[in-house]
Amino acid sequence: MVKRWILRKSGRRTLYLRREPTQETAPENILRSLKNGDIVSGEFMQVIRASREAGFVNIQHLERQCGSSWRIRNANGTASTLLRKHPNDSNDPSNTVGYAMEGELVVGEFVFVKYQDEKRGGYVKRDHLKAMDNDQNSDHTQASPPLALLMQQRWTVMDASHDGAWLRKAPHAGSGRENVVCLLANGDTVVGDFIYIRRVTGECGFARFKDLEGDGKMWRVRSAAGSAITVLRKRPKEAPQAKDISCYASEGERVEGEFVFVSHKNGRRSGFVKRRYLTALAPVAAHGVASTQAVVL
Repeated sequence: MVKRWILRKSGRRTLYLRREPTQETAPENILRSLKNGDIVSGEFMQVIRASREAGFVNIQHLERQCGSSWRIRNANGTASTLLRKHPNDSNDPSNTVGYAMEGELVVGEFVFVKYQDEKRGGYVKRDHLKAMDNDQNSDHTQASPPLALLMQQRWTVMDASHDGAWLRKAPHAGSGRENVVCLLANGDTVVGDFIYIRRVTGECGFARFKDLEGDGKMWRVRSAAGSAITVLRKRPKEAPQAKDISCYASEGERVEGEFVFVSHKNGRRSGFVKRRYLTALAPVAAHGVASTQAVVL
């Protein structure tokens, strides 16, 4: 069933159904004017990959980040998501642009929709669309944190010399547009159990904080389970399969790492923050009420 939307916009500026997914409001790019309360239908957004490859993705496979930035989160759990040439469900090779990988960041602002029973569709900005049909999970938002997030280590963001800390796409110090998800304000709460570390051999991977001893950038491997080796993962996730294992670090081994992988706003945004800008918080209380007491970690 095609997703339905209701038009919502504050202020008095006119809403437009556009011929092409651009900001252009010249007459040749306007199919019709729309108003608050109008109902449209459609489920494909035009997105652009970092490679500049553009195509249409079903909106159920997109997780909102900041502004017009989205992360590929396939609703079916597959490792890649189809980018189509045209905004329809056809899987024919002639309608295939390429594939976006799970977790990949893309940019998109316009959804292809149809107004009432009109045959010809056009583009409306996603920010002006509110999902109908009691669809409260549009854009993968959730009213309350999932249990998995409640069980993770919680942190408060604090950079005393700035207004906040950068949430980065990759674990390196670059703060250019290509490596920034958004700015996390001082006082924001994030969650995350993994830090990206490097061995003296040059091998890298994600390790759990509970398997490390130290602080800052230098750490010593201390397995919480008392084992002689600790798994370094390719991705920051529990219970890794063999394909998710990067390498193993030995007990007592010295490693280096400063970027923690965290999630913000119930998982809507995720990326890397420098460890020195994070203050550890106490675990969530037994009754589900989050404590705000800082703890040493």
